[in-house]
Amino acid sequence: MDVRHGWRVLLRNPGPAVGAALCLAVGIGGTTSVFSVADAVLLRPFPFRDEGRLALLWQRDAHGNATVEVSYPNFLDWRRESHGFQELAAMGSVNWSCRLTGRGEPASLPCAAVSANFFSTLGVQALLGRTFRLEEDGAGAARVAVLSHRLWRDRFGADPALVGQTLTLNGLPFSVVGVMPGEFDFPRGALLWTPVGPELAAVSRKYALDSRAERGLGVLFVVGRVRPDVPFERAREELKGIVRRLALADWGTEDADVVLTPLVDSILGRTRAALWALCGAAGLVLLLAVSNVASLLLALGIDRRREAAVRLALGASTRRVVRQLLTEGSLLVALGGAGGLFLAFGATRALVALSPGDVPRLEHVAVDPRVLAFTLLVSILATLLVGLAPALQAATVAPLASLREGGRSVSLGAGSRRLGDALSVAQLALAVVLLVGGGLMARSFWRLRHVDPGFDPTGLLAVNVALPDSDYPDLLRKTALHEALLSRVRSLPGVAAAGAVYRRPLLGEIGSDVGVRPEGAASGDRRPFANAEVVTPGTFRAMGIPLRRGRDFTDRDAADAQPVAIVSEGLARLLWPGQDPIGRRLLTETVSSRDAPPKTVVGVVGDVRYRGLQTARPDLYTPLRQSTDPVNDLMVRAGPDPMALAPAIRREVHALDGSLVVEVYGMDRVVARELAPWRFDMIVLGALGAIGLVLATVGVYAVVSYGVARRTHEIGVRMALGAGRRDVMRPVVGHGLLLAVWGLGIGAAAALGAARLTASLLFGVSAHDAPTFLGVSLLLGGVAALAAWLPARRAAAVDPVTALRHE
Repeated sequence: MDVRHGWRVLLRNPGPAVGAALCLAVGIGGTTSVFSVADAVLLRPFPFRDEGRLALLWQRDAHGNATVEVSYPNFLDWRRESHGFQELAAMGSVNWSCRLTGRGEPASLPCAAVSANFFSTLGVQALLGRTFRLEEDGAGAARVAVLSHRLWRDRFGADPALVGQTLTLNGLPFSVVGVMPGEFDFPRGALLWTPVGPELAAVSRKYALDSRAERGLGVLFVVGRVRPDVPFERAREELKGIVRRLALADWGTEDADVVLTPLVDSILGRTRAALWALCGAAGLVLLLAVSNVASLLLALGIDRRREAAVRLALGASTRRVVRQLLTEGSLLVALGGAGGLFLAFGATRALVALSPGDVPRLEHVAVDPRVLAFTLLVSILATLLVGLAPALQAATVAPLASLREGGRSVSLGAGSRRLGDALSVAQLALAVVLLVGGGLMARSFWRLRHVDPGFDPTGLLAVNVALPDSDYPDLLRKTALHEALLSRVRSLPGVAAAGAVYRRPLLGEIGSDVGVRPEGAASGDRRPFANAEVVTPGTFRAMGIPLRRGRDFTDRDAADAQPVAIVSEGLARLLWPGQDPIGRRLLTETVSSRDAPPKTVVGVVGDVRYRGLQTARPDLYTPLRQSTDPVNDLMVRAGPDPMALAPAIRREVHALDGSLVVEVYGMDRVVARELAPWRFDMIVLGALGAIGLVLATVGVYAVVSYGVARRTHEIGVRMALGAGRRDVMRPVVGHGLLLAVWGLGIGAAAALGAARLTASLLFGVSAHDAPTFLGVSLLLGGVAALAAWLPARRAAAVDPVTALRHE
């Protein structure tokens, strides 16, 4: 009976009911979708045993000013001397790629070379077969591989008989010994794992030295499992002592350190902070929606006083009247929940589609029934809890006093006014927090979007051609292939310029670092570390890197010519502040060039952000024919649609070697992917902020408008006694502005605290950014003033005679 009567009441005046249900649907749908993403990405455990004890370890260089990889001898010393770790395992760079041939079309697969105890350190077992044995980690051991579940499923049709078969990787046979579970994805993106021994052997051949004995050759990352009874900081301090002792023996200085990061934190990166910020914003939107419904229940409760008085006079109990009013609130929540369920599926799909590609476990995101149930429960409890006050107020009115008022409007009680005002202030404060968060992210994105990457991505292609060591065992053959390919590509119609580089820009934080010092400086002096790049003549023109002084490399810069180098402006300032670097000489300090003669600086170019748009490092360029490293990426300058050249470039590559795998990237898209995390945060937080603005505006308008409606009789009396329009409008607008001032003040204080918690997500913007706070305050203040002015204007237009006849 209560439900039927509640439906009749809501249908009698459907406008407010539909509005309240829509508010709840938006709050429930948005919160469910954001929390479903957070649950899949953050809250579900990773497939590691006791994941909280795992850490990723990095070494700082001998001068403590750069984070570098670890050499194999140092890794062995760490593992032997450290007592704070149960196990230490090593892995090479995930950017190492394997060329798979003989099984359909050739493919370049992202692979990881790992030590034999890598999987046992992580506490993960193979789904099929096994992982590596200790004897398979030697340089001369039989070649074996473990496949990811995705590669096994997509490339080999999930054939269980694949274990034990042989695959051809980089022209060499590898026996498949196992397949990992589907949820295992570390290092992220790796499709195949091999023992680290063969990679170390390849590095030894490349530099003509023994990488297993050379302490200066950092080629490994280290994963450690901290003992259960050892705090992370104590384990780090112990390892720091080992690192300093090794640095003293190797470099003659103790200025070295080690960085220990919880493994889950390193995997999630900024995703963790971003998703928690989005969860907080979604929760605020839900609170705004619930408060709007509570405002409606307050209004309904006041409107229903006369009805409640009649029912009480006819013998209904207070409990019965309260239950009826709360049933109507529950029906609103049910309508909102049904709409929220529909919106949750669409919003979740939209979040997944908008999400940047670096979010781990995104493929497991779906609307979580547990999250939806929890959101509905919170909505019901919050709505009914806030709606209990007006329901009790309506049900406890004195029947005789209410019936004596006859047709006149029931005036608002002090308690109802205070509750309505408090809801409006809370809505405005929540909207301030949401809009400040969205504004800070928008300014961060704008700042990052206008960062000069140092090259011109428009019309620029990056072409990666993986040359396997089995077919191209030495630098001479690799160089000959790339130079022949460059000659062919430069002759293609539409190609304005082409060159080749060691690593294209924006490939991530891992690169080739080299210590640099001016000739004559003491070897123990603190020296800058530069990003080392190998280029061919014409690369700067192709990439759009400006030549500030001097000249570009030419074909005359051959192996038997005077060693030369080109430095970036940032490196020139570090080495020769206030001086002209042209003609000066510098020394490089790497394993492969420790005895190399000094290089003469022949040019200065603009700074390029190779490691990322947020990372500015000095750069040192060496001509290809004077380098011990190859080039890996062709940089091709073309017209407005550079990807149209991709088929022609692939044909030229295959004309030289039909077995090579070619990957072509538009650099404008690469830059867009770099911006994607900030764009995602800006869009989602901005959308939540806009929703919050609308809900807060509706809330203020509803409270002020309803107050005016309930005071129609009073306003008519005042105007009949001679009050003017301004006299009527002033208290109404003033009341709305007072609510806005309180809401903005409380919201600004809350936003300051919330912004500090999300400071790690910002770029080039302070968490206390004054323009953002000022802009949000002006926007919300103006909107609140408009929301108060409209009812005031309507009140001033009341005809006194009509008002006195009201109800």
